[in-house]
Amino acid sequence: MALLARPLRDALGALFLAVGMVVGGGYYRADKSAALELARTGFEALNGEYRAVLRAQRIFRDEYNAYQALEAGGFIGPEDRLHWVEGLRDSVRKLEVSSAHYHIDENRPTFLAGEQPGGAFQLYVSPMGITLDLLHEGGLFDFLTLLARQDLGVYQVRQCVLTPVDGEGELKARQPNVRARCEFWWYTLRPGGGQGGAAGDDEEWAG
Repeated sequence: MALLARPLRDALGALFLAVGMVVGGGYYRADKSAALELARTGFEALNGEYRAVLRAQRIFRDEYNAYQALEAGGFIGPEDRLHWVEGLRDSVRKLEVSSAHYHIDENRPTFLAGEQPGGAFQLYVSPMGITLDLLHEGGLFDFLTLLARQDLGVYQVRQCVLTPVDGEGELKARQPNVRARCEFWWYTLRPGGGQGGAAGDDEEWAG
């Protein structure tokens, strides 16, 4: 029996060692798996944050470029009515217009539909009326086309009315036959609380 006891103890010891190694190896693999999963989760979160930063940079760049373009075009900032009037004069000079007259009302705040006061920026409008004596109706479309080709900020043609110059509609050669009266709204955008623009003025000139 004594001779068998030692080999049995050795066998049991080897068995317990093997079991311990298997159990320990399982804990080791589980611990490593948890660490890898944690690292993977952290990498995905970091990668998501990096993509968000890239998107934010792209949005900022695009929006800032758009802001600069609007500022350079005269929409953002103080009204540049001298530039507007020069654009009108240039368009009139290129047409067969015997006379023209314009009037600009005082620059005033305005609001879009559904907009609430108190924002970071305030929208302003400068209403302008212009009267043109034209040879024919097509001169009005030529004038609006010439005006649109110039860099004159943001404006809206509110209405245009055509009437005969003499009131009877009789056509005359090389003389104004049609009078066009148009209303424009020029828009500017400035930080909220900014001061209004210049007061109204008017001027008349020959074509």
